[in-house]
Amino acid sequence: MIFLLQEGGLEMEGLYRVPGNQAQLSELEKSFREKGDVDIGSLDMPVHVVATAVKTFFSCLAEPLIPTELHDNILDCIADNDVIFLT
Repeated sequence: MIFLLQEGGLEMEGLYRVPGNQAQLSELEKSFREKGDVDIGSLDMPVHVVATAVKTFFSCLAEPLIPTELHDNILDCIADNDVIFLT
């Protein structure tokens, strides 16, 4: 899914803001529930549907992807003027 987003959507305006078609999203979710491992490319899903599925997955996690106790540390790092950029 992430590869599909990188290939087809990173330059697209509103990729994670514009919701995907609900019927197609339901079809994608059903495929994952039934098969577990889905070849996204074979389903020919629009990139907005895939982005919406990724957003939904992360929002449904029992624990946040970035633990709450790390939020202050992350904000401190963002505010740090001595940032080293890795390329």
